[in-house]
Amino acid sequence: FAKNYLIKEDEYDNFIKEGDFSEYRIKEFSKMQKIEPFILVGRLQKDKFIKYSELNNLKVRYKWK
Repeated sequence: FAKNYLIKEDEYDNFIKEGDFSEYRIKEFSKMQKIEPFILVGRLQKDKFIKYSELNNLKVRYKWK
């Protein structure tokens, strides 16, 4: 869903080309795209630009009762 609708593909490609996947830059790019940082982190992890063990502090965790 995020790949097709939430993140503009051409802007994502430019972001990837920059190669800066720091927490600051992820937050900045997410704000520009009007998405939450965890969406971008998930996409970067799925696309293998960062490890699944990286930047998980930006993800939202839910606890089910």
